[in-house]
Amino acid sequence: MQLRSRNLLSASGQPRRLKDEHDSSRSLGIHIKQEATEKPDSSLRAAPVVDPFLNRDYYYFCNVCNVEMPSLKVILKHRKKVHPALAKNRRPIKYVNREPNINHPKHYCRSCAHKFAKKVGYRQHLRDCHHMILKTQQAVRQNGILPDWDNPKFYCKPCGRRYRSKYNYWIHCRKTHNMERPQKMPLKAQLPDFHDPNLYCRVCNVTQKSPRKYRAHCHYQHQMKYQAPDPDSKAADDTYCSLCDKMLCSKTSFQIHVFIQHGVENEAAYLERIKLKPDINNPDRYCCNCDMTLANQRAFEEHMLAVHSLSKKPPPKEGPVPDVDDPNNHCLVCDYTYTSKLGYHLHIRKIHHMVVKRTFLQDPNHLPDPLDPNNYCSVCKSQFPNRTRYRCHCRSVHRMVFPKIPKINVNPDAKIDIHHPKLYCAKCNHYYVSRGAFWAHIRKYHVFQSASKEEYVAQTIPADSPAERV
Repeated sequence: MQLRSRNLLSASGQPRRLKDEHDSSRSLGIHIKQEATEKPDSSLRAAPVVDPFLNRDYYYFCNVCNVEMPSLKVILKHRKKVHPALAKNRRPIKYVNREPNINHPKHYCRSCAHKFAKKVGYRQHLRDCHHMILKTQQAVRQNGILPDWDNPKFYCKPCGRRYRSKYNYWIHCRKTHNMERPQKMPLKAQLPDFHDPNLYCRVCNVTQKSPRKYRAHCHYQHQMKYQAPDPDSKAADDTYCSLCDKMLCSKTSFQIHVFIQHGVENEAAYLERIKLKPDINNPDRYCCNCDMTLANQRAFEEHMLAVHSLSKKPPPKEGPVPDVDDPNNHCLVCDYTYTSKLGYHLHIRKIHHMVVKRTFLQDPNHLPDPLDPNNYCSVCKSQFPNRTRYRCHCRSVHRMVFPKIPKINVNPDAKIDIHHPKLYCAKCNHYYVSRGAFWAHIRKYHVFQSASKEEYVAQTIPADSPAERV
């Protein structure tokens, strides 16, 4: 019996017949097939790649047989029959006919009737127990479904996740979904009505809770600003707000203050607002001078008393009047001394119906002496217990900037007792709270070298003391 010969391709592409090296004229002729050495045409070998996730987010797959299955019921039956060793210790699925929702917001598996704490655990459960091949999260996000940039609840619908703030939500939209912030409308169309009675911004579709918040929203979100006055005007260089009796540190701060706090847009509106006098008997508890409505009657009366020095009570009879600028905060009429100037001024407003104004703010060039030995502020007419609080007051209230004051030896000829029981520095006339602070002060300002161990023992242990027993 002899095998039939086969026609094979040679290197040049012509049919060729090959024989085995042991073939002879009387032996069997075995023809061996050889592959062509030429590179085949790319058009013949480039097969189209089919996307397995076409119009779906998952499919069932047997990773042992490398075969795709149509449903969960079929793959469980297949593994039980073909791979019984792998299906032996598997936990049974409660509802086989139910398809799980892989994008469930609460990570709930309908087939197993089980809820997972995190999305990672839920997806791992679908891979292990349901034998699913899941579409990657990045691929799901690129399906063409984009989140709403202005979602009020900061919820991303494609990812099924809610964010705590709009800034984190916007960062997620930019990084994950490659979104850009939508372009704003033209400037004329995007500006809200500054005098809207309902505090409604038609551009952002948002209603604010108070007029001040609405004006702040107009300023920061829509760049609405106070119109600068004429350079020749008197108010061009003035940063004093007579409505609040307050001096602002710069012209920009003044403009932002009157725009947000008082709702004035230009110099004419500000001068008109100054002329308004608040009505303490207003039934709506509205202060026209400050452009604000108070929550209750008590708050309204306290605001009128503290800010505008107005009260419903009749003025007192003629008699002695307390001194507003008393340095000891002592009321001569009531014969009572208050611990703070704030309490003293509140007493004068409420009991004696006096108008108290911070007149020092009228002259911004009048500043206190930062080296005052008594820590007394000549501008505010108040005294402070120590130099630290006094200088802090000068920085915060009067906006003074000065270098650090070096330590001064009050008694340069005095001798310091390093073992003083009360940690007292005789040269500086100062007591310290802890021994560490006391020693740090001595080393830093008095260039004191610590004594040796023998000198310290000789100074601290008397000579006639009994020897220590060993």
